[in-house]
Amino acid sequence: NSYLAAKQNTMLADQYELVRDARKQVFEFFSTIKPGDLQKPVTFDGKSIVRLYVHIANTYQGWLVKFARQEEPVEFNHEEYDTVEQLEVLFKQIDHLVARFLQ
Repeated sequence: NSYLAAKQNTMLADQYELVRDARKQVFEFFSTIKPGDLQKPVTFDGKSIVRLYVHIANTYQGWLVKFARQEEPVEFNHEEYDTVEQLEVLFKQIDHLVARFLQ
């Protein structure tokens, strides 16, 4: 049913907007952290904040590119990201990916 599909896409788009808003708040907080601290291990799993966020981006790639579009995703390397600005650019790519998926 096309009505249900449209309703579901609207719901998913609304939910993703909430995710984007939350991420924006987190990135604003990250901008207050001293340079280099985003790469330091944290107590959660001994890995860095950057590594966690790059993993999240790779997860979006895996689900939306590999499974939904049956294509080979590009894997982002956490060692290439040092700053909040770089993470923001990375997640703009993910935002575009999600938008294409929801079309």
